[in-house]
Amino acid sequence: MSFLKKLFGDRANDAAIRVEAPVPPSQPVGQMVKVFDEYGRPFEIPKAAWRTQILLPNLDKKRNDPEALYNLIVGALQDGYAADVLESARHLLTIDPQKLRSANLLGVVLLQLKNDSEARHVLEDAITRYGEEGYVLTNLAKAYAGLADVHNRDAILWRAMELDPNQDNGLLWYVALEKEKNGAEGETAALARVAALPKSWRAQLWIARAALARDDVETARRMYNEALSRVDPVPPDALMQISGDLGNRGQLALLLELCTPRFDVKLHGINAGNNLIKANLDLGRTTEARAILEQLYARQRPDWRQVLIDWERRIDDAEKRFGPIEGQVKVGLTSFDQPLFAYGRLGFDAVLPEKANESVRVTFVCGTGEVCGPKPTQVLVQRTDALGQVTRTVPLFLAEETYLGTSARSSVLVPVVESGGVALLGVPWDLDALVQAGVSTDVLVLLHVDTSVEPWQLQFSACRWPTKTAETTWSVPFPVSEPLPALLQALAKLVAHLNAVPGIQPTAIQPALQRPPDPQLARYVLCLENALMIGLANMPRTGGPTLWGERPIIDGLIDLAVSSPENLRARMLLLNSLEKEAQRRPDIAQAYMQKLLLLNKRYALPAGEPAGLVAAALDKLRMNVKA
Repeated sequence: MSFLKKLFGDRANDAAIRVEAPVPPSQPVGQMVKVFDEYGRPFEIPKAAWRTQILLPNLDKKRNDPEALYNLIVGALQDGYAADVLESARHLLTIDPQKLRSANLLGVVLLQLKNDSEARHVLEDAITRYGEEGYVLTNLAKAYAGLADVHNRDAILWRAMELDPNQDNGLLWYVALEKEKNGAEGETAALARVAALPKSWRAQLWIARAALARDDVETARRMYNEALSRVDPVPPDALMQISGDLGNRGQLALLLELCTPRFDVKLHGINAGNNLIKANLDLGRTTEARAILEQLYARQRPDWRQVLIDWERRIDDAEKRFGPIEGQVKVGLTSFDQPLFAYGRLGFDAVLPEKANESVRVTFVCGTGEVCGPKPTQVLVQRTDALGQVTRTVPLFLAEETYLGTSARSSVLVPVVESGGVALLGVPWDLDALVQAGVSTDVLVLLHVDTSVEPWQLQFSACRWPTKTAETTWSVPFPVSEPLPALLQALAKLVAHLNAVPGIQPTAIQPALQRPPDPQLARYVLCLENALMIGLANMPRTGGPTLWGERPIIDGLIDLAVSSPENLRARMLLLNSLEKEAQRRPDIAQAYMQKLLLLNKRYALPAGEPAGLVAAALDKLRMNVKA
């Protein structure tokens, strides 16, 4: 299990699931159903629990809301819960002003339950009362098919095609029946017959697919142009089929020519968006691919998130944002002199304990660590891995606890590359080099991570500075699969060492600034590094093109704050990070405002100065992203 995976852990025991309605479509995974809470956090719950805890209560709750009830029933049918929505579908027919719609839905429920006779009665009655519609006639034809009445099935299905030749279920069923009767020639003739109907465009898409299969690109182009001239906007499944068929046949230029001008992210979503991103990426058009990615991200669909993260990774790789650095690499040290939750422009430093001018200063330097196996021959820019996370998160955590729990001041020195990004050195820090770098402190604490053994070893050394005397060393085993005990052991050994340093006294951490409870502590420590990355990216001297995955970073901070709703540190860390992100990417920060407002409303902090600071910070952030 990766370090990042371990720190985020199993969310099953997090805050109670609150789902007003299933995120469409909810996806059964074996015997599990994936749902999302209001903060976009994914949960998998047993199908039986989803049925009893979410579906049935929501059917009752939305019983007299026709639109919401209709959507719930449709989603339940997609998931195979026809029997559970039968009574709701009957009730919907009595309250829905769109009678034909609700009668058709009741007919579909009955068809799924194999009650073809009642389905026929409901649908025929609806047609008599409210008139003919192609989709209703197609379902009526299905009822006759279930009753083994082939004559009425075929006649009604063709009438449905005449009224609406573009209903996908009806068209494909009609073509399949003709293929059963007359083979491939029957299939071709059926498509041609439907394509000849006024307003037909869907049959043209299937004719174009057949043309592409025989490499007749010009016929495909003509069919697509004919279809697209008859429909505006292009339905989502149609644009997905066009882009998918052209992509599968390598016709990427034609795909982009036809589909890009017609793509509307609100309408077409991720399916067509995936095809457009891939086509642009395959043609080396990374700017265009990233523009579509940003449109999809802006929709704030948690069920799309992992797909979009994967695309972001592929676009970054195509742009060669990661890999060897050519020429001389300049590494400097950037200092953070306060805990990261207070480091910013929101005034959170007001909650920090006061420090005397003569306070002992303890400086932590982000760790070093040597990877096992072949050593790279060049300096590489790469995404954060487990080793990099450990070398930064551990010093950040220890420095924060030192600042809050002792009389000392504490700082963290972060090695950064001038062109952007943090540096990870493969050999332990050289004390003389740190002297030459101008490090000024009273006590210096270094970390080296030994990955050559299992579990890894966190090797600490501390010395008086700048004399480099009274050096103390200690080691802590660090199982990557279970980091929390190692973090607490490292803290205990550090405290024992600092208590022996003249001028440093232990102090009680203020009740409002207690660290998150142990179940969430390892996640908090990881989020310290995430906040660090956003902060560095926002500094002119250290920012650069290597910040990757802002949204997953913020998602992690949101998740932490929701999982530790009473913890002030977690809340301030989130708000400070969002404030910095708003300076770089106000569009990303804006997308998270509703979640922040919901968090503050549902989990209001106890009245007092900290709550007032958080409320003021939230107001300031909201105004900044609106500006």
